[in-house]
Amino acid sequence: MRRLVTLVFVAALVVVMAASFSVSAAGGRVIVMNQQEPNMINPYLDSMQATFDVSQLTWGGMLELDEKWELIPSLALEVPSLQNGGISKDGLTYTWKLRKDVKWSDGAPFTSEDIKFTWEYIMNDNLNVVSRTGFEEITAIETPDKYTVVMKLKQIHVPMLYVWTGPTIVPKHILSKSKNLNEDSFNMNPVGLGPYVLDKWEHGSYLIFKKNPNYWRKGYPKLDQIVYKPIPDENTAFTQLATKEIDVYQTFPTNQYKQVKALTHVNVTETASTYWEHININCKSPLLTDVRVRQALRYATDLKKLQETVYEGLWPVAVSDQGSPFWKNAKLKPYQFDLKKAGQLLDQAGWKLGNDGMRYKNGKKLTLVISTTAGRIPREMTEQILQQDWKKIGVDLVIKNYDAGKFFATYDEGGILDTGDYDLAVFAWGSSPDPDNYTLWHSAQFPPAGQNNVFWSNKRVDELIITSRKELDVNKRKAMIDEIQQIMWEEVPMIPTFYWVNLDAFNKNIKNIKPNGTSSGNLWNAYEWELK
Repeated sequence: MRRLVTLVFVAALVVVMAASFSVSAAGGRVIVMNQQEPNMINPYLDSMQATFDVSQLTWGGMLELDEKWELIPSLALEVPSLQNGGISKDGLTYTWKLRKDVKWSDGAPFTSEDIKFTWEYIMNDNLNVVSRTGFEEITAIETPDKYTVVMKLKQIHVPMLYVWTGPTIVPKHILSKSKNLNEDSFNMNPVGLGPYVLDKWEHGSYLIFKKNPNYWRKGYPKLDQIVYKPIPDENTAFTQLATKEIDVYQTFPTNQYKQVKALTHVNVTETASTYWEHININCKSPLLTDVRVRQALRYATDLKKLQETVYEGLWPVAVSDQGSPFWKNAKLKPYQFDLKKAGQLLDQAGWKLGNDGMRYKNGKKLTLVISTTAGRIPREMTEQILQQDWKKIGVDLVIKNYDAGKFFATYDEGGILDTGDYDLAVFAWGSSPDPDNYTLWHSAQFPPAGQNNVFWSNKRVDELIITSRKELDVNKRKAMIDEIQQIMWEEVPMIPTFYWVNLDAFNKNIKNIKPNGTSSGNLWNAYEWELK
């Protein structure tokens, strides 16, 4: 019933949108679909990819991560390095040279003071920030002139360049006057440095972005408007792509691959990604504190079946949180599907089979709740397969899904993941090409401090994470990252399932598309998009 209502509503919406969007013929408009609607347009206060996407349109950063996973200059004139003097020999000072004559979308000048203020903003204890990872390594920021920034670090931090990559800079002239940073209107309609500004947000339907008249790249953006359209139901999304009601279908599910490829008016791209699909295991859940139970669930997860039936053989099986060929621990192999081994581990953990074929311990039934984002077909299929297979070892798996906004909401907003209101959760993490996952696995990063929403703690992993962030020797750092993966493979705070291959469909009329498999997403170069 819900799906039928959605179909009717969206069909009606198309008529309204067609009538209300006013676009000149020269630049034109592109309608971009995403399954999720952003909670806001501030990536510091929300971790949804949709929030990051729309922030790419409106915010700015000193560096960008391009489609080749390489750092390139944006508002900085060059990428700091030892060779160009941007990074000191001891690795504790970063000097940035900024572009001149850059303006915020409201016309105010952009200066080095905005960079310094951004750091102060993030470190403000009253801000409900998702993570301060990297920023807390900075001890001071100096601004010797309007276009020079000097950062002082308390210790070497190898991933520092990534901290300032993508939508990262906030306006001092706006937020320094804010009485409540968490509730400021900026979070929903920011003054930014990006190619577009928000024109209209019809919540539950679409967001319209129009050209930023003060954008610093002369002659850009090429398009007049980008419409960001959340469509939770993937069948509806495919229908709208087929009928040309949307122009871009992002990360469409593998089960639609053949259908989308058959459409003659779109180009389909398959892009290697830093995203990895997995099953979060809430290690603070009383039923999941025993590592033998977590290992049993992993042995009872048939990745080969999931790969063939859910992902059409398109996504490679994952062994860890590192998707990069270099950083992935080559010695690790996927757990073999072994229901007998899974049952033995549950027996050892004290969970015995009852007459009804289910597991019991001290009179309590082994019932676990698994959750994901409603409407994401492959994840819902995964849940159903797990439910069937885990029942064979006596585990009662209950499915309870949520809309993406609730699922990914922050701790302060009562989000399912960050509050730990779940047993198991199916979703994906995306990252930069750097292997640092401090915010995900370090014990100091339990929400709201960070994003360790598996609530897992391991002293050795904590040590390795901290040491690896300071290690300049790539091979030595690689050995540390390998050891982290080995420990996680053994302790199973999550079950890695697949490395993403991003499947995207673009109307053939759109030029200059550069699909990006990192968290930068496809909108990273939206300023270059134009219609033929």
